[in-house]
Amino acid sequence: MSRSRVKAKGRREAGTFAVLPHSVLDSPNWVRCGGNALRLVVALARAFNGRNNGSLGAPLSVMRKHGFASSQTLARAIAEAEHYGLIVRTRQGGLNHCTLFALSWQAIDHGPHELTPTNVAPGNWSEERAPFTPTKKRQFQNGTRLVPKRN
Repeated sequence: MSRSRVKAKGRREAGTFAVLPHSVLDSPNWVRCGGNALRLVVALARAFNGRNNGSLGAPLSVMRKHGFASSQTLARAIAEAEHYGLIVRTRQGGLNHCTLFALSWQAIDHGPHELTPTNVAPGNWSEERAPFTPTKKRQFQNGTRLVPKRN
């Protein structure tokens, strides 16, 4: 006996959902990507509503709700996600404007960014990349903030 629509109705929790295709989840770039970068990508996928790809922002004030405590951690996560092609920067932030991103497995929509809308997804996630190496932080000698530490 199969369930009727009436019986099944109301049993599922209503609401929005984030789409992460299996082809993206199984890609070598997704597997190599670190935890913070994946958390960033999932947070951006959660903000995507089907019509705003390219207009996804990741300011620290919003990303704190997703577990990012410092701007350095968020900046490293953004750099890593961009390196592996999971997100695309659509507008560089500046005074009174935040940096905007797009998910690379979705077509870029019309919005307040610098890229033209596309009908086809950029697909940067499918190009296998070398392992990510973050830029090294400069170390300073004790007692000064101006002179880099010598090796």
